[in-house]
Amino acid sequence: MESLPTMVTIAELRKRVQEPVRRYNDVAGVLVGDHVSIHVTRLFLAWGISPTVGTLSMLVFGVVGSVLALYGGWLAVAGFACVFLYYVFDCVDGEVARFHRGEKLIWGFYDFLFHLAVKASFFVCTGIYAAKSTGRPEFFFFGLAALLAVLFQKFLLDLAVMLVSRYVLLSTNESRDRFAQQM
Repeated sequence: MESLPTMVTIAELRKRVQEPVRRYNDVAGVLVGDHVSIHVTRLFLAWGISPTVGTLSMLVFGVVGSVLALYGGWLAVAGFACVFLYYVFDCVDGEVARFHRGEKLIWGFYDFLFHLAVKASFFVCTGIYAAKSTGRPEFFFFGLAALLAVLFQKFLLDLAVMLVSRYVLLSTNESRDRFAQQM
């Protein structure tokens, strides 16, 4: 693994690990990446921490934050702070992997699954809290509706990539070569 040179600046790090994917980021991704995650990424690199730690941290902070939101008050504030850290670590794992030029397809798959788990837990917990705090059980369905909307959007955005990947992986070597040439 390549260690972080002592002279690498945040600007150089940003150019190497954020610019290649900037066009895929939403507004939150740009704001968190530019102002928060890049500094955490620098610490990961300086301390030799694997991007896997970032991916697993993303899952833990996202689920724990979602559950804490159930309890309201200061626990909900702590929960939302954890959900923010979920987003930070989601940026960090990719940035560290890109720095080392070590992105692995399997961790991209886990990242996708972990996003689904966190989004599901967040919207279900938020729906439960809304129903519990208002005394109106039907408010739980607002959380479910938000979850379905987010999942529907995620699958619509990723469906084309999944279908093309399936086609390429299941095709013959000759078909794969033709496909690669067309790309």
